[in-house]
Amino acid sequence: MKNQNLFTDVMLDVETLGNKSNYVVTQVSLVPFNMDTGEVASKIDSFSEYISVEDSLANGLSIESDTLSWWLKQDPEVFKEQLSGSQSIREVMEMLSTYTNKYTNSDTRFWATATLDYQSINALSKIANIPPVVFYRNRLCARTVRILWESKTGKTFTPRNNHDAYQDCLYQIEDIIKQIKELRDE
Repeated sequence: MKNQNLFTDVMLDVETLGNKSNYVVTQVSLVPFNMDTGEVASKIDSFSEYISVEDSLANGLSIESDTLSWWLKQDPEVFKEQLSGSQSIREVMEMLSTYTNKYTNSDTRFWATATLDYQSINALSKIANIPPVVFYRNRLCARTVRILWESKTGKTFTPRNNHDAYQDCLYQIEDIIKQIKELRDE
């Protein structure tokens, strides 16, 4: 990875089979970026892993029927990829812990579009018996920035989402950088 001090922020996104933290998480992605320069880490320097649905179910997580029905109406290739995970929760969370320890520090700002992302990561950390990888004081909400941006600029935001956590991180980074820049310029 490039100089880790270059990246001040990290975008987090998860894909799930439910809308609460006790549901299966199929994919976890983190993409470092610099809010001021707009530089984004390459895919190889980012984190994106799929989690085994079977392992998740064995660890007491559930699948929500409404979310499963929704997924069945999405792009079949994307859904197939979401179900492709072969790594256990513990394996993915150990890799995520190593990644965050190596590439982030106490000042790194973590962004997510929904609190579910943070809640899901914390639930997986608990299952894996690993300390939380994102601490509360470092969590920021992209949705709040979006609402402020809409209010300040009078513009309407249309989210892009292809339901691949890595790609969605890239979309969210592009959006948050644009929105923060416009808010700063006002």
